[in-house]
Formats: sequence, structure tokens, C-alpha cells
Amino acid sequence: FPSSYIPTTGVATLRNLDFPLITDLSWFNELIGTYLMDGVLIDYTPTVTDRIIAMSDAADNVAQDYYWLSGPSVNANFYITPNSNAVSTGNFTPGTDFSFAVAYSVDDIAAVRDGGTPATDSDTLGILPSGIDKLVLGNSPNTNRPMFGTIKRVQYWPSRLTNEELIELTADRG
Repeated sequence: FPSSYIPTTGVATLRNLDFPLITDLSWFNELIGTYLMDGVLIDYTPTVTDRIIAMSDAADNVAQDYYWLSGPSVNANFYITPNSNAVSTGNFTPGTDFSFAVAYSVDDIAAVRDGGTPATDSDTLGILPSGIDKLVLGNSPNTNRPMFGTIKRVQYWPSRLTNEELIELTADRG
């Protein structure tokens, strides 16, 4: 799975995976916001949740996840701890471009993939996490769950965009 081959004149060498870790989250609002993520998932690890973006607290308790839930099918999901519940945007085929947006506020979560119908939750995901102090692109901060693909764009708004805006943003693909 994801690795970088480095050709040499001697023994072949592999370098470690690159996963940007962002610890200055002064721009981030835990109570309301919207993410837009574009990219391509090339493949996935069966039975593992490959992360697009994961956010966590100082103890590495994952608090917000944007991930591919894989197994017999692949779904784009938004997951919030402490609720242990996810909003899923349904199945798709690896190897194709994706555009995935999630908007959240207290008792109001919506996720849209590729201009489709919003998956919403107005009750069970209503408790939003606090104490988030790190964001990792393409992996989880506390486990090895790399995304095997390319993240082309991540955009954040400190407000809850409407479901119609989510549909428009993900249908456009920037």
C-alpha cells in the first residue's frame, strides 16, 4: 500500500509515509463548520477505516473523522466521538475522483458526496467533541490507517453551509 520507492544505485530504499500533522488549530471551530475534500481513493484496506482527515485531542482520542469505511463496499463517512455514530454517503467505486463535504453544528450534521442527496443527522450526532488540538491529513493520529489515494483539496469554513451549498460544491469539483 502507500509507500514511496526511492531508486538508488545500491539497495532499494523505501521512505516513510508522509502525513501532514497540523497542530495550530486556532482557525478551527469545534461547534460549527464545513469541510470540502476532493481527491481520489485508489484502493482501500478491507475492514480498515482509511482516513481522509482525522482530528483528535491531546490524548489522541479521535474526535472527528472523515473516512472511507471499507469492507464488502466502500462508503464515505463522517464520524464524531463521543457519539460513536457516523453519517454515511453510501457506496462508491475506488479509483474514481470524489468530492465529499460535511457541515456540522450542534444537532445538525449533513454529508454529501459528488452532488448527491445529503445524508443528515439531527439528533444522535448532536454532541460535538471538545479539546481538539491536532489534525492529520491522510491518516489517523493514533493508529496506522492511511488513505491509499490523493487528497487534491481540503477547504474549511467556520460556518455551517446549507445542504444546497454542499450539493453544489461537491457537484462542481472545483
